[in-house]
Amino acid sequence: MKIKPFFVSVLSVYFALTTLSQAKVDIKLKHISIAVLAVNDQSMSLFSEQFTIFNNSQSEIRVEVDFYSDQGHKSKLAGWLESGEYDLIHWQAGKRLGDIVEQELLLPIDTLIDKKILIKNISPQLLDVVDMKGSYQALPFGYYPWGLYYSKAVFAKHGILPPKSWAEFLAICSKLKKQGVAPLVQANQEGWPLLTWVDFLALDNGGVDTRREMTVYANASRMSVSKVVDQFSTLLDHGYFFAPDHSWRWEQTITLLLRQQAAMTLIGQFAESEIQPEHSSQIGYFPFPHTLADVQYPAVAPIDLFVVPLASKNHAFLPAVLDFLVQPAINKILATGLGFLPVYPQFDGQGLSERALIGLQSLRDSSELVQYFDRDAEAQYASNLANSIAQSIVNGESSVFRGALLGEDFVHSTTQKVNYGLPEKLLNFSSFTGSRGTFFASNVLSDVYKKLGYNISVTRYQNLEETLDSLRGGADGELVRTEAFNGQSEDLLQVPEPIVNTSIYLVCRNADDCARSLQPNVRIGTSLDILAMRGWWGEANAIEQKYPSTISMLQEYTSGQLDFIILPAIEVSAYKEQLGTSSYRTILSIPFYHYIHKKHKSMLENVNQGLKDFKQTKAYEDFQERYWLN
Repeated sequence: MKIKPFFVSVLSVYFALTTLSQAKVDIKLKHISIAVLAVNDQSMSLFSEQFTIFNNSQSEIRVEVDFYSDQGHKSKLAGWLESGEYDLIHWQAGKRLGDIVEQELLLPIDTLIDKKILIKNISPQLLDVVDMKGSYQALPFGYYPWGLYYSKAVFAKHGILPPKSWAEFLAICSKLKKQGVAPLVQANQEGWPLLTWVDFLALDNGGVDTRREMTVYANASRMSVSKVVDQFSTLLDHGYFFAPDHSWRWEQTITLLLRQQAAMTLIGQFAESEIQPEHSSQIGYFPFPHTLADVQYPAVAPIDLFVVPLASKNHAFLPAVLDFLVQPAINKILATGLGFLPVYPQFDGQGLSERALIGLQSLRDSSELVQYFDRDAEAQYASNLANSIAQSIVNGESSVFRGALLGEDFVHSTTQKVNYGLPEKLLNFSSFTGSRGTFFASNVLSDVYKKLGYNISVTRYQNLEETLDSLRGGADGELVRTEAFNGQSEDLLQVPEPIVNTSIYLVCRNADDCARSLQPNVRIGTSLDILAMRGWWGEANAIEQKYPSTISMLQEYTSGQLDFIILPAIEVSAYKEQLGTSSYRTILSIPFYHYIHKKHKSMLENVNQGLKDFKQTKAYEDFQERYWLN
């Protein structure tokens, strides 16, 4: 999905007017197009500001930036590389870079910018990662460590110091658990944060070789894999993860540390963007604790970079842009603004938090930098493994994760891909980024499909467009949606029986506000993307403010920046403490449905009847209670 932020539109108008008034000069401008993967408004603003600085610095080239969401960016990359639609593309290191290098779709960066400049301005550790086929294939602009963020208050209360080894880490987890404190909380909505546990534990049990083998299915030593599984299973089976019935985004995990509801979370340095200055002193950081203390281990350090498509028609004009981006001053602004580390070797850490400084030193002390699992493994394998970890956290025990890596279908082979416990009859359904509703539907439908001889997996997306793209790309249906989804895709068939009925609430500060009609231009926040809501906004004459997470929305509501917020029933239950004495008004009571792809039309009646039958069981009632849907 292309994102056209307001500030970019304003700049476009400005440049258009400038062109009209200075036709003799600007008609000769060479336009360079850049595709950027942007995760939020902050990142879009940051990139736009820097490229505006470049545009204002000279009169021959005009950079134009388009922003894309994660899934939209990934889905369109192949087309961009083939067509040359963009001259410069934001991308990521690891297998994701290696695959397009092998296909000879890139123009090496060192053909456009002097190698001496690259060596001077980019750390050798990072250049090693993009050194392929005798050339530097991409321009790194930021990287970041992964490690454990922790609550200083929880550690201080229980007399705990950051661990230096895995044994010390387990001892801390045990102590906290006995004291009634949740040792760990892990972001499990998106999937990819979970895989970093596999990264670190593989590095712990065989270094980069074991970790590389695990990411490519083949040659992985059964003994090494068993050690990885055993280490992580210890955390799962001892119940060290907080509230396993919940699905957390990484932003929420930081909030839980600040509230002292959990002690630690494994996350990347981009989490710095979620820690406000007034809370910075409450959060600490330590590198991942390995089995052996004081030993130089490889480090997980994802690298973001720019690549040049070979198909671009504007190679001759790119050196100026690349020279701009490689400047240490520009790189520092861009990288640190995104929560990354700058790539130039002379960076002294000025301006970084205490946590980021520790992370920077841990990378410089490491023997080698590796990307995280999600960037190095085949996409479907990574997704399935992440789902197995998420389900084990939800269940509070390790069997699903253990079965995924050590099940009967594990194949030790250099030529055959490992099945890793996946059934032969597997259906994959798309869904929005995970929530309790997603987990509820996945549990219900897993039981329904099992009786039909199928297992299911779920791939989560962040918006409607990405979900629709997945259906065109081979997904077997949509996991759970409102009936407003009807008509959005000609490939989908609605299963008539609803999975569940739930309510959507207007949250008000008091009963009087809920009772009266909404005044024009009231500010209403929502983190939902429910099609059925779109008509309601117009009727209410409200100003809608969309938020990436419920947590970020609640922060602005409680601070008085929003008049009302919209929450589904499950979120009302989840955030009672934050909502305090708020009142509620039902906006919608809506059924949620399951959709299957038309290629499975013959299954429709059986799935419908299976769902009807399952809704009469005690297991269905238990799921409703478990996920706060009753």
